[in-house]
Amino acid sequence: TAAARDESPMVRREVALSLRDQPFEQIRDILVDLAKGYDGKDRWYVEAIGTGCIGQESAAFNHLQEKLKQRGPDWDAAFAGIVWRLHPPEAVPALLARGLDATLSEPLRRQAVDTLAFIPQQAAGEAMVEIAVQGPDDLRAHAAWWVKNRSLYFWRSYRLTALLGKKRPTAPRVT
Repeated sequence: TAAARDESPMVRREVALSLRDQPFEQIRDILVDLAKGYDGKDRWYVEAIGTGCIGQESAAFNHLQEKLKQRGPDWDAAFAGIVWRLHPPEAVPALLARGLDATLSEPLRRQAVDTLAFIPQQAAGEAMVEIAVQGPDDLRAHAAWWVKNRSLYFWRSYRLTALLGKKRPTAPRVT
């Protein structure tokens, strides 16, 4: 709709919220327009996109990644923000790569780690352990904290905290 391309982010936020509970096939093109209008900074805007996609996060991620030509892990800041809010399981490999990439700024790597923390799948927890053990020095403690925290709840059955002391890098990291 034209409202998804409105000049006002307030109007676009309302459009994003209105997507909730709609069939994905009906909202997919609107979602692309809304994502194109996200500046990467407006927290309310990205929350509205996430709310509009509840229950369809994976479909939204896959569609937006394709339509916005955001091949992980080389995402722009706006798409990384959308992924942070959607936290889709399909993003785990790219999030791991971003968390380990010492060429990315610390805030972008931290955002990747924080995104992983909200994905309840074992692969996300294992990726977090890898960052805690082999990641850049400035993120290891942060990732280890998430492993311990999430192991109290939705990563509990994966027994990841035991891996923190056992897993060791197999080769020197190139930074």
